[in-house]
Amino acid sequence: MLELAPPIVATAQLAPYFDALIFGEPALAQTAQPGQFVAVRMAHADSYDPVHRFGLPIAGIDRDANTITLLSPTTGGFRDRSNLRVGDTLNLLGPLGQGWLTEPRTRQLLLLGTVATVGSLLALAADGLRRQCAVTLILGGPIGPGLPAQLIPSAVEYHLGRGPDPAAVALELLDDASLRWADAIYTTLPAAAWPILANRIEQIRMRWERGFAQVAVDLTVPCAVGVCGVCELPVGRKAKLICINGPIFDLRDLTRG
Repeated sequence: MLELAPPIVATAQLAPYFDALIFGEPALAQTAQPGQFVAVRMAHADSYDPVHRFGLPIAGIDRDANTITLLSPTTGGFRDRSNLRVGDTLNLLGPLGQGWLTEPRTRQLLLLGTVATVGSLLALAADGLRRQCAVTLILGGPIGPGLPAQLIPSAVEYHLGRGPDPAAVALELLDDASLRWADAIYTTLPAAAWPILANRIEQIRMRWERGFAQVAVDLTVPCAVGVCGVCELPVGRKAKLICINGPIFDLRDLTRG
């Protein structure tokens, strides 16, 4: 983990959901893995509150250009996002947490989430394509526009459904054939959807091996370094910290103990 103040080298408004911030920082770009995150300092530089941070998944990693991409939600997010310009710097901790587990024999990736939680899946999709894997992305979103086209690589098989409950929509789009096809499932669905997904897997798959279904949990990590204890999560029979032991966990551990 490093504390850095990398410059913003590019920005983009990805209405209506995100603002994209691209940071130039070799120390992050060369070490970050899909599934990891950074923690942005919430306070102004002259604030007396150096601890409170906002966790954002790393949505893009370009090792050739030495950049990482973060998607900041247009609702909520950290301070003064609208005033950020190219050349500005932000105080970041990262890369943090454990990344997605991808085995060499994993060739068919099924990514499942919502529009609001797509960031961590985008980095994984790009990594999978670089490894010449087949990638399917299933997302549920609110009624309204979809994601900007430039966010989804053309080689990804992409399915988007809309409805008042995006997580439920994503689960409805997940058919039995996709569950049989996948070598691994990676999801950013919220906790209420975990037992539903687990039951579907048990019904369709003859074997459910550890590592087959992985979950990126919500990044409510106020300190991001394991001090405050706010992000404690029951995992099996133990309590673990999302910022240190996560944010990636095995679905079996979260639902079956």
